[in-house]
Amino acid sequence: GLAAFSGLAFAFGSSFTTLDTTFGSSGYTVTDLGSVKDHGIDLALGSDGSIYSLGTATDSSGAVTNVVTHYNASTGVLDSSFGVGGKRTLSDSSVAFASGDHSGVLLAVDDVNQQFYLAGFIFGTPNQVVVARFNFDGTLDTTYGSGKTGLSDPLPVTDNATYTGKLVLDSKLNLYFEGADLNQDGSGNVTDSNGSFLARYTKAGTLDPTFNAAGPTKGYLIFKYGACDQTSNNFTIGASGAIYIPGAVFATCGGTSVPALAKILPAGQLDSSFGTGGIASFASLVTDSGDNGVAAQEQSSGEVAFAFGNGPNYHAVMLKSNGSQDTAVTEVNATYTVSDTKFTQNGGSIIQPTGKLVFS
Repeated sequence: GLAAFSGLAFAFGSSFTTLDTTFGSSGYTVTDLGSVKDHGIDLALGSDGSIYSLGTATDSSGAVTNVVTHYNASTGVLDSSFGVGGKRTLSDSSVAFASGDHSGVLLAVDDVNQQFYLAGFIFGTPNQVVVARFNFDGTLDTTYGSGKTGLSDPLPVTDNATYTGKLVLDSKLNLYFEGADLNQDGSGNVTDSNGSFLARYTKAGTLDPTFNAAGPTKGYLIFKYGACDQTSNNFTIGASGAIYIPGAVFATCGGTSVPALAKILPAGQLDSSFGTGGIASFASLVTDSGDNGVAAQEQSSGEVAFAFGNGPNYHAVMLKSNGSQDTAVTEVNATYTVSDTKFTQNGGSIIQPTGKLVFS
């Protein structure tokens, strides 16, 4: 089945260290998608803080179907009024990652206008990464995209492997797409990186020319944490409009990771007043065998709460507006495990308005 669990409240206090046992059954909920193999892929927030989960259902022939499920924000109970019994299939023969061969990889939800944004790969020469927009009834929205095909402009990635991190809609329904542009060898090992990227699409599905307008590709910013980039599967847009992308610095590909946080201004440039050139890294805080940035949340004071770790050990610190650690706020640490050994966390994460981290 598809599983999600809630806990690690993203606030400083004792709640950070505990699983939220009021969510689902003892902190997590499991949904059977009714296939031979169910798999969690990504999570997205509803406007009310409720949880949408993108999963896949694979039948005995190997055909893969995208399935979205919807859960109550606090209890984790499946919303039976959504779709059919709380589930909605996203399928269209014209979309490579929604026609049975392979699945989508990221999900964003506009529940006000009742639309899903599903990112996925179109394999070919070259491979492409695009976003498809579906209606809540599961049909493809063919008003979307410059060609009115339901598909966005492709990401302008250039390496042979793309890490897809997260899709987020802002209040104006601009769609942000975050990830990394990587090269892999024949064994699938990352050998080098062009860097991490953040793209912004307009409501029409085209790259937004006002985002990073002075850059070589309008609508698309690429930057590097280090020699070999790794972004998280979580980023946030603060009340100021600033965008915070957790990640990791690697001195060499395959080396020990150091948690890092990039801050990007609303216009699409790195904030040079934050860290070094817009990226703050924290080698002095690493206590495990390498840590990655997990999540960040802008505070009303302008400071930033930053979580990092390398499961099952997680840590949280407060950062000043310039990206340095606010040592007046005590670091919080937690060890986080799920007792069910059948559960593996690889299906994305979100930060609810309450500050809780939800994993799938």
